[in-house]
Amino acid sequence: MVSDRDPASRALRAQALLADETFVEALGEIEAGAVDALARANVADPAALIEHTALIQAVRAVRRHVESIVTNAALSDRPGPSFA
Repeated sequence: MVSDRDPASRALRAQALLADETFVEALGEIEAGAVDALARANVADPAALIEHTALIQAVRAVRRHVESIVTNAALSDRPGPSFA
């Protein structure tokens, strides 16, 4: 859990993760491996299908979460609408 709840500093750390080639490569390789394993899985083995699908969903959820930290911080920095 992140102890620093400041949206700007969280966004900077999240942005650094998204720019980190090793992090991006790791997520990509895990996802690609799971997609490949799912494609090769025996459809008669629901446990394997569930396992590979869950891994794909988890990797994508991590990526979306990190991206949302950056996006939410950017949106919160925008000035609100002016009704003058």
